[in-house]
Amino acid sequence: MAKRPFFSCFFGTALMMSASTALSFTTVGCGGPAKQSASPSEVSSQPAAADEPDLVAVVVGTTGRDQLLKDGYSLTKIADIIDVFKPDMLLIQVRADAYKQQHLEDASFEMTYVNAVAGTAGVDVEPIDWFKDEDSFPPGVMDDAAPTKKPKKGGKSENGNTDAGAAQKGPLADPFNYMPPITVDPDNADAYKTETSYLTTLGPLSFADANNDETTGKIWDAMSAQIRYTKGYSSLARRVAWMDYNGTQAFMKQKGATHRLMVVVNVRYRAAMEQLVAGFGAVMRDPSAIAKSDEQPHDSVSDDVVTQWRREVDNLKEKLPRHGPDTLRTSMLEKIAILNAAVSKKGTCCVDIGALAPKESDAK
Repeated sequence: MAKRPFFSCFFGTALMMSASTALSFTTVGCGGPAKQSASPSEVSSQPAAADEPDLVAVVVGTTGRDQLLKDGYSLTKIADIIDVFKPDMLLIQVRADAYKQQHLEDASFEMTYVNAVAGTAGVDVEPIDWFKDEDSFPPGVMDDAAPTKKPKKGGKSENGNTDAGAAQKGPLADPFNYMPPITVDPDNADAYKTETSYLTTLGPLSFADANNDETTGKIWDAMSAQIRYTKGYSSLARRVAWMDYNGTQAFMKQKGATHRLMVVVNVRYRAAMEQLVAGFGAVMRDPSAIAKSDEQPHDSVSDDVVTQWRREVDNLKEKLPRHGPDTLRTSMLEKIAILNAAVSKKGTCCVDIGALAPKESDAK
């Protein structure tokens, strides 16, 4: 797998400001990751032996609402991995404040499922996500959002997202994993288009693809290009840097007591999180190999999780702005539609993409 010096240099520099976070990058220089014989997940995909290393880790990538659109990635595969891998600690992509209040509607619906399975298994769960609210909605939605130049009505921004002010057509953005549109310097337009093209060709991913080092590495390379060619894609850069920091802090709190570490994040952050935990000195396991080794896979999502999704729908309804920006209301209605689809299908596929569109009827 190709080296990614940008990640090591950019985020290593940012995080070295804290002594406790320096651990994750002392073995990684600005010239790229330290040489190794194989990519992180290829180091070992075999079941743990009696003389297992002091720290082993697995990073599982999820695909958010796409898991409701296409067969090939059942949520229960994550439960299988928890059962087989038996982690001491599990890091999930939820903001700390929301997690403390158990308002998991703040995060993508699959994190509710992962948190519930981990709780049943007695696994220590730590939230690591971070973003400002204005970063999670289209430009202009939040009062303090920076003004953004909009493309022509009905057109698309440089990253392929439909203009927030235009009628949505075609595939909808995933509001739980939304990042604001970006403006590219005209001098870098061609290079930007070439180096980020992989993102525009991705459709719903299977479990194997979402947890394949080559695929997730290409996704991260393209995201790194987004940051480079836009004079610092600050929303994405800050989010990943804080996820690194929060993950490091969680691990350091129980360093020495954690021997099996599991991380569950959206596929776009999988490569970055693999590099983080590999920096802890962890021997990486392949999620696909772990899932295949389970002889008694989970076959359904529990009623308790479905009930929790219903509560999250109610929570979002209570938060719907009555007199606020229409775009904010639309984005929240889209989140409600996704959760309703998860409830109706019990977290399984498949629904038509139209079922995930925002509907005023869902506000009742």
